[in-house]
Amino acid sequence: MKELDIENIDDLSLTAFEGEIRLLELLPPHNNIVRYLYHERIEGKLRLYMTKYAGSLGSRLRELRKLVDAGRGTIYSAKAIVKYCLDIAQGIAFLHQHNIVHRDLKSDNIFVMLNERKDIHHLAIADFDTGTSVAQSCIPSWSSCHHRRRTRTFLLIAPHRQQPNK
Repeated sequence: MKELDIENIDDLSLTAFEGEIRLLELLPPHNNIVRYLYHERIEGKLRLYMTKYAGSLGSRLRELRKLVDAGRGTIYSAKAIVKYCLDIAQGIAFLHQHNIVHRDLKSDNIFVMLNERKDIHHLAIADFDTGTSVAQSCIPSWSSCHHRRRTRTFLLIAPHRQQPNK
């Protein structure tokens, strides 16, 4: 569950969270996208319910790093890494087929579903509050697209894009 205290939040954050709900609500189910269940507005809070996951890929990687550094863990196999990359790529492809750009894709926004042995079964892309739906005409010419917003993660911009067009 993701919860937002709507009585103590700015309008921009509320609008982003409502946009995330609308986006997830309209998307058909896909194994590599978090599964929307329902949402509710109750007692000054807006709640988004989705399938329960075992945490983020980012937190798993940080935990694994500590174990490996302490000599008590092993890194993921090449086969496992390829499978995780394919999960992410399939999720991105699904979003792009539905004209959605995530704009804040990072390991902390990728959720982990575990199998019965507590190994990663599959990955699901999450956190769509900075995502946007774009018109098909915007996709080939990103510079002409008017749907750009800053994300919460530091935005890296190519040097030739940093200066406004003259």
